[in-house]
Amino acid sequence: DLADRYRDYAKEQGATKLYDALCVVPHLPAQSFYQACVFLKFMQFTLRCNRNSHITLGGFDKYMLPYFEADLAHGLSEEVLFETLEDFFITLNFDSDTYYGVQKGDNGLSMVLGGRDMSGKDRYNKLSEMCMRASMELCLIDPKINLRVDKNTPIERLEFATELTKKGLGFPQYCNDDVVIPALIKFGY
Repeated sequence: DLADRYRDYAKEQGATKLYDALCVVPHLPAQSFYQACVFLKFMQFTLRCNRNSHITLGGFDKYMLPYFEADLAHGLSEEVLFETLEDFFITLNFDSDTYYGVQKGDNGLSMVLGGRDMSGKDRYNKLSEMCMRASMELCLIDPKINLRVDKNTPIERLEFATELTKKGLGFPQYCNDDVVIPALIKFGY
């Protein structure tokens, strides 16, 4: 019902793209990267409204990649998708002062990028890189980037990540899978 009210308001305001997206999500699965971002923002918003103050976006570059790749295959440019991603990052920041238990300007959102899949294949991809670039360009405090690294992480990626570190935002946080994964396994995960 809440999504339907936002959909109707988007129509009243002439926000056609948002209206069209809310005609699909959250009632049906997203069919595009933009729709998936709208759905994710809406879910993050409703969780915040229910006093969940620390929310993570998890492995964003893993579960959003199919939408990203499908849009590329349908002819959308990387530039358009990058703009959608930056707009999504901005929306995660502009209403943080309305949430209970959230420090103004820092809503605690984080996302995980990279890592390896179950077969050991590197999961860092074009969307991972775009998330890093969006953070560098926007210099927003959220979402915080947690970059999974290991002994096989290419030096070029580490050098690229240090450019974001130099922005002084406090991230990316480097998660060393060579240490973290064995420790989690030791504790039964």
